[in-house]
Amino acid sequence: DGSVIITLSKRGEGKTYRFRVKDLYGEHEEILSEEIIEGG
Repeated sequence: DGSVIITLSKRGEGKTYRFRVKDLYGEHEEILSEEIIEGG
């Protein structure tokens, strides 16, 4: 479906953020889902 998964983790915070974004480099980007994983 052309979506991209972006995973971000903040050092020292112990959480990982995972975003599914559609049309990342286009003009109509849209976050499809957002997930916070504890203890990442």
